[in-house]
Amino acid sequence: MLSSQIYQQLHRYPELSYQEFETTKLIKQVLSDYKLDITMINPTGLIATTQTDYEQTIVFRADIDGLAISEQTNASYSSQNPGVMHACGHDLHIAGMLDFIAKIEFEQLAYNLIFIFQPGEEVDGGARLILEHPLFNNHQIVGIYGVHVWPELDYGTINLKHGPMMATNYVFELVLEGTSTHCSTPHLGSEMLSLVASLINYFNTINSKMTDLHQGVAINIGQIAGGKQPNVTLSNMILNGTIRALNDQQLADVVELITNFLASNCKLYNLKYCFKQTECTYPCVENDPELIKFHNLSANLEQPSFAVEDFGFYKQLGPTLFTFIGTREDTQMSLHSEKFLPSPNLVNVISDYYLQLLGDYHD
Repeated sequence: MLSSQIYQQLHRYPELSYQEFETTKLIKQVLSDYKLDITMINPTGLIATTQTDYEQTIVFRADIDGLAISEQTNASYSSQNPGVMHACGHDLHIAGMLDFIAKIEFEQLAYNLIFIFQPGEEVDGGARLILEHPLFNNHQIVGIYGVHVWPELDYGTINLKHGPMMATNYVFELVLEGTSTHCSTPHLGSEMLSLVASLINYFNTINSKMTDLHQGVAINIGQIAGGKQPNVTLSNMILNGTIRALNDQQLADVVELITNFLASNCKLYNLKYCFKQTECTYPCVENDPELIKFHNLSANLEQPSFAVEDFGFYKQLGPTLFTFIGTREDTQMSLHSEKFLPSPNLVNVISDYYLQLLGDYHD
């Protein structure tokens, strides 16, 4: 099957996280043409390994899940699965990896190769499922590589930076409980709104005063719910938000600061609170400077992204290198947009880039 056909098939039939059964079936079908050992990771992950026993191992990873978005691209190969779309480019990541495998001259290898096709990147860190498998225990991994198509950067360009490339995150829910009263007797109730106002101001203080300018923190409250009547003070509120940082320890420090603030101030305002994490933390995606130097790559990005990606988990295995592949042409389409449809020719850009990285190990 040609790479263009594979890409169109993947785009036409996207599947949500941990439901990528047909996607994995297609990947396995394509890989059957090569001498690779296939390991299935329940429910929909797949790892392909060369049948070799060299001292060192190189790893490549592609994520495979789609998003709960209704496509509006009018492409001839647009999604046939209602309400599901490859709006984040994972179809290009898969097709690019498969095209890369097709171009490898396996008989010239002096390293073991592992190809990871990972589910669940969009929801709760499917990388963790992959890393739980003992397959990696017997490998000395010298490099782990991944890419992401990126609409803010020019078409076909290779973009990366030293150190932190993407943020780490902490998604939280804050539940506040207090005593409500009629607005004519506010002294009889809890000062819930005052606490929330103080908390938001404290977030701004953390952002501006407590972090290094080059290691910024982003704190956002995206949902607020509470109250029943306009003339009654609040008895409860629920706030949902996220914290993002460019350093794993810094994120932990900010969470501690917020927890300490709530502990002292809720007592002052006569409130009970529950501050808890609601999604798993994705570690920072970090590029190893030695890998950048080894491949003679230009670290051309000045600023990291505050987006998150579970590729950061793979640094547990060894040095990582993550690259943005630009998609921007005449118009810019954002990730997770119902109109996101980069050029299919990026399949070749991805595969050729991977082939270039692999070739550096032969020089």
